[in-house]
Amino acid sequence: MIFRISIILIIIFNYSKSICFGINQVKVDSLLYLIDNEKNDTLRAHHLITLCRQLRTEFPELAFKYGLKSQEIYDKYNLNYEKCKLYNYLGIIKRNVTDYAASVEYFYKAVALAKEANCNDELAYAYNNLAESFLNIENKNESLEYYNLSNSIFLQTKNFKGLGFNLFSLGIYYSRLNEIEKAKTFFEKSLYYKLKYHDNRSIASNYLQIGRCYLVKCNFDSALIYFRKAEDLNEIANEGLYTHLYFFYGYFYSQKNEIDKAIQYFTISRDHSRTSSFYKNFVDCSDSLKFLYAKKGDFENYYKAHIESDSIRNVYYNNSYPDILKQSIVKYELEKLNQKIENDKLTENQKYQSKILAQKIVSIFLISLIILSIIFAYLFFKNSKIVNKINQVLILKNEEIKSKEIAIQTQNQQLNELNNTKDKFLSIVTHDLKNPFSGIVKLTDIALSNDFIHNKEKTEQNLNLIHTAAVNANKLLENLLSWSKSQTSKLEYLPQNYSLDELINENLNIVRNQIETKNIVLVNNISTTSNIFVDFNMINTVFRNILTNAVKFTRQNGKIEIYSTESEKSVHILFQDNGIGISKDLLPKLFSLNEKVFSKDTDGNFGTGLGLILCKEFVEKNNGEIWIESDEKEKFHFIPKT
Repeated sequence: MIFRISIILIIIFNYSKSICFGINQVKVDSLLYLIDNEKNDTLRAHHLITLCRQLRTEFPELAFKYGLKSQEIYDKYNLNYEKCKLYNYLGIIKRNVTDYAASVEYFYKAVALAKEANCNDELAYAYNNLAESFLNIENKNESLEYYNLSNSIFLQTKNFKGLGFNLFSLGIYYSRLNEIEKAKTFFEKSLYYKLKYHDNRSIASNYLQIGRCYLVKCNFDSALIYFRKAEDLNEIANEGLYTHLYFFYGYFYSQKNEIDKAIQYFTISRDHSRTSSFYKNFVDCSDSLKFLYAKKGDFENYYKAHIESDSIRNVYYNNSYPDILKQSIVKYELEKLNQKIENDKLTENQKYQSKILAQKIVSIFLISLIILSIIFAYLFFKNSKIVNKINQVLILKNEEIKSKEIAIQTQNQQLNELNNTKDKFLSIVTHDLKNPFSGIVKLTDIALSNDFIHNKEKTEQNLNLIHTAAVNANKLLENLLSWSKSQTSKLEYLPQNYSLDELINENLNIVRNQIETKNIVLVNNISTTSNIFVDFNMINTVFRNILTNAVKFTRQNGKIEIYSTESEKSVHILFQDNGIGISKDLLPKLFSLNEKVFSKDTDGNFGTGLGLILCKEFVEKNNGEIWIESDEKEKFHFIPKT
């Protein structure tokens, strides 16, 4: 039965939370729409500060950002009352993320501005907020002093809503001191004022704390009654209230020695504390779980809870906060002292106004004489200055013309080089296309002759030759199209992470028949764990060209080897064959269009090297390097690095 009840409570909590998210999202979307479409700055600032208040608990960083935007408008129009309220909100946001030093600075700003603008209500809220910050860093004397200041102002202005807020905070203060009866009295007084305003979420918080007081006093029945009241009143799920409610349920069942149920509620409360930035509650839950796991003998979960508790405690509750806060307090006191000194100086200055007035008249007379002298001097030298300026302008214009002439000459030189490259490229392409198509024409003429029509064996042989010539021509056209796209910047570069082993095997499948036909031994030592960040189409073109060349220039019964080694920032890929080889004199010319290099493969077909030029283009576009090592005997190394 206990297990079923727990599941129902969790479902209800998650359902309520989803309703809360939906309602809050509608409010936020509505405010964002008003902000985007509001032309009146003052109303826009009002929407921004409302959004800041709405998001301050669940999304503190975003709330702080909207608060700063509203501050820009308040500063522009000098709206001090609104700025007091904003400083209080910004301080609360910083306190929620345990940046107590920043929160105290904002609250001090609110105090100073509220005094200047006579905003008594905001002054009282600022004092109350300061008290909470000091309480969080265990400075209880300062905390009580500010709580009492806030209480006296709320009583003086008859702000009973604020008084309910203040009395609730005093109840929290005495709870921390473990004066439970006194704390319960303040919670009940606060409840009296809150009931007048029908603020269910706030009333639910009072019921929760009163229930806690009964729980500490081991009055379990009364505690459970108040917890139920809090849960019933929380019509729209309040993340913070549910976080603390389930903590108290955990404490409730731990006191009744129902360990499994207590662990379940502490775990729920801790998980929601993590997502809602309630770091103190997170630590309290983790500490409670440590105790229960130890009691249960579950030391694995005890250790996990211990690690989580210490990690949050070290980050958010280090000992540097009190020192930082002391610095903030000293800074605030110094600012007040400096303000008093400035006021004294102003009084002294007013006493000497009559004497200074006479001195000012004399000074104005002398300054007037000086200005007249400067004007006459300016008119005297005006003409010479104008001439000098004109000369300087002419010099600058001449320099500009010379620089433009140099730029034009450079562009002309680049255009000539491009034209020469284009002519050489067209020459290579014309020559390369002529050979396979001439071969196709001759072979078809032979095939159509009477001697071949009736000879099936010769016809098949001739068709294979035609097919080979057509494939070579098609490959040349593919390389030509890819090179053209790369030169005109029409080829998109879309890099992603790919498995090197999968890319190599995919291209090996293309030449596998040729490898088997020539009885070539293939050694593939590519690492199966290496990934490369490349453009898929470009790197496939590179691998396909390299493997095709390796097969073409490797003799019958030859050997092709592929290796890869990986460093921190690159992968080194080695293609090696024991084929025909390349003369060392030709190596520097292989990647240049300015040099025409023809080589014959093992079948007697010629290649132009356009594929290698394309490989170099694509490897460099993928932030890699490619080079060749060879000798004139049987070794041929092709090593792209990317």
